[in-house]
Amino acid sequence: MSTATRYRWITRRKDILGGQPIIRGTRLPVRAIIACYKQGMEADEILESYPIPPAALHEAFAYYYDHQEEIEELLRPIDPEELAKELGMRLTPEGFFVKDDNLVGK
Repeated sequence: MSTATRYRWITRRKDILGGQPIIRGTRLPVRAIIACYKQGMEADEILESYPIPPAALHEAFAYYYDHQEEIEELLRPIDPEELAKELGMRLTPEGFFVKDDNLVGK
């Protein structure tokens, strides 16, 4: 039996980062905190970088462990070719996205 966990410091708003989980009262996504940690930053260093209460930092870690698959997907690097296809565009050899009339609507 599982119970829903409520988070005091974590929220989602459709108008901020497309509804990604963020620290309440900021635009700081949980994924940014987790990315810093995965890059080797200590909790104190993260708190020096972002003006959030320590409780918010710890709750971001709790949220990550409760929703690991979701946050890992948000941390996944974006493949430019895949993104171009999703947008109905193509990627030039120079790395620019250009409209591709052959892909629009597919």
